[in-house]
Amino acid sequence: MSMVFKQLCVLFFACSLLSSCASYKAKYKDKDYQTFPIESNNLHTIYLVGDGGGVEMNESTGLLRHLKKELTAKKNSTILFLGDNLYPVGVPPKGTEHYDLSIYRLQVQLDMLKDFPGRIVFIPGNHDWYKYGPEGLARQEVYIDSVLSARPIMENEEQEKYFLPEQGCSGPEIITLAEGIHTVVFDSHWFLESVDRNNFDHCKYKTRAEFNAALRAALLKIKGETMVLAMHHPPFTYGEHGGYFNWLSYLFPLTQLNKGLLIPLPASGIVYSTMRPYVNVQDNKHRMNKLLVQNVLDAIAPYAPTLVVSGHEHNLQYIEEKNHYFVVSGAGSLKTACAVEESAQFCVGDQGYVRVDFKTSKLAIANYFIIKDELPELLYQKELIFN
Repeated sequence: MSMVFKQLCVLFFACSLLSSCASYKAKYKDKDYQTFPIESNNLHTIYLVGDGGGVEMNESTGLLRHLKKELTAKKNSTILFLGDNLYPVGVPPKGTEHYDLSIYRLQVQLDMLKDFPGRIVFIPGNHDWYKYGPEGLARQEVYIDSVLSARPIMENEEQEKYFLPEQGCSGPEIITLAEGIHTVVFDSHWFLESVDRNNFDHCKYKTRAEFNAALRAALLKIKGETMVLAMHHPPFTYGEHGGYFNWLSYLFPLTQLNKGLLIPLPASGIVYSTMRPYVNVQDNKHRMNKLLVQNVLDAIAPYAPTLVVSGHEHNLQYIEEKNHYFVVSGAGSLKTACAVEESAQFCVGDQGYVRVDFKTSKLAIANYFIIKDELPELLYQKELIFN
């Protein structure tokens, strides 16, 4: 028996034992899920697009091309970009290396909004903060606001700010989408680590404790109405950030750092993948990430059910936990594997987006689309009922 074969046997045994091997294909907890007609006469529609900043120079994606057509003249709608609007790091100073690529990656997303009359909101993710911190974030904010404010006047004539929260601050910010429907956005990366590394004297909230109090106050202000909480990091996930990896990640663990490092290290891969969630602050099992999640869950507990939408994972997931609805939509330009375990109802590791159609302020349908041959393919639907 060869050494490679032995290592593969160890790998597959470990995957079975850990129950944490994920894949890219669509997975359902219940394949007989209820379906609904796709209609245009909605009270309000929210498009959820996360992690769209991985497009290569002078290229686009089928997702961006499709959304550009669908969003044209799409009134009574909002599009939420759920962070990681740029990869791998934020906007560098003008004239330096990678500046042109970073601007192109923003511009290709902004181009699809040229004829969109609805509300537009970009929130930051961890990659938007990387390397340049608040300065890179500020450059991104200025660029997005300047481009979008130069468009012809659209439905939301009062909208002046498209990148929220402003100036590298935490939020929360309340945005009224329609009568009885509000989204509350905040910067989850600020909570995880930036609050310890940067100067936020210009911000209204300077500590995690102050932010937590502000989040509770914001939710109390819209008590009794439908809440959509938007943050980059998902409170629950069954992808890599939750410790669920494709078997290739176990066999070639260095690909988690660089996709080109195809060096077989299965034993190291099992150890690394098992320990990573506890040492990487971007993963859910890290102590600071768990603190973030607990604070969010405590804040929304009195208002169940709340819809919580996030990116971060490069896949699409639907999860129900603690009487709340959790949507992960981070497949704007990249894709990673996922699993249907525990409270997950659906997931797919493919490029796509989620469209939430509010029929009334208390009833919505979450529609999960992937893009095939430039066209959307509906894979899953879920009825969301709010008290």
